[in-house]
Amino acid sequence: MEVPSTYGQLHFLDLGWERFESLILGIVFKWRRCENIKHVEVARSDGGIVEILDTDRTCTYHFQCKRYEKLKNSDINKILNDYCDKNVIRADKYILVTACSLIASNLNTLRTHTELKGFNSVEAWTKSELEAMLFAQYYGLLYIFFEVSVVKQRINRISTVRRNISLKCKMNNDFLLNVKG
Repeated sequence: MEVPSTYGQLHFLDLGWERFESLILGIVFKWRRCENIKHVEVARSDGGIVEILDTDRTCTYHFQCKRYEKLKNSDINKILNDYCDKNVIRADKYILVTACSLIASNLNTLRTHTELKGFNSVEAWTKSELEAMLFAQYYGLLYIFFEVSVVKQRINRISTVRRNISLKCKMNNDFLLNVKG
């Protein structure tokens, strides 16, 4: 029996800001499958936003990507103030995407600040959520950006399940033959 391999944490900080935003753009494209996706870069004043207009639901999403090692509450307030200064019209859904983890007080600051600024819906995608998405659904992106391949493990798991189903059917048939005979 083959021992399953494990992987360390993905190093989002090793990606440049352009690659990090490209990764998020790739996830968003596969996630929503919308007609209108724009990647808005503001000459590296750290205002990069992935904007989606989901025409099926007439809903606008803004994903703001922040490739920081750590975020403090003051950083979150600054990010949101900058966003509000540059975007007079708020998206229906604002999603802050970070390359780091957020603690409870960070999430409370995010919720409180966005309620005061009149946001409709707010979410945060953190490092651990991005990792989970990549390993569970977006393994093509996992390979492209981090050279981690999980295809072999998936094929092995599928083969094992098929073999077990086949054995179960054979055992079931053998059992039924013995009961009838």
